[in-house]
Amino acid sequence: MTRTVTITHRQAQLVLKHGYFDDKSEKSAVEAIPKGRGYYEVELSEFTCENFIADLVHYAKRLRSERSLDEIDRLCDELEGFKRSVFIE
Repeated sequence: MTRTVTITHRQAQLVLKHGYFDDKSEKSAVEAIPKGRGYYEVELSEFTCENFIADLVHYAKRLRSERSLDEIDRLCDELEGFKRSVFIE
């Protein structure tokens, strides 16, 4: 089961760089997000969403930059909120 999540281009780049995609169509959808400001909708499965959170947390453990840590933290919070709101019934 997939649901629509809204992310920015920058968030998409973080997920592409540090996240694992089990589904090629989900990866293609994230890769298709254009540069620029604004929010874009992509379909993600619960499995992919959980993997992104775990992958981003793992990546954050190696970061030293406060700004980068805050950015990853915000993205993880958004993904956690998304996961709770659409996948828990």
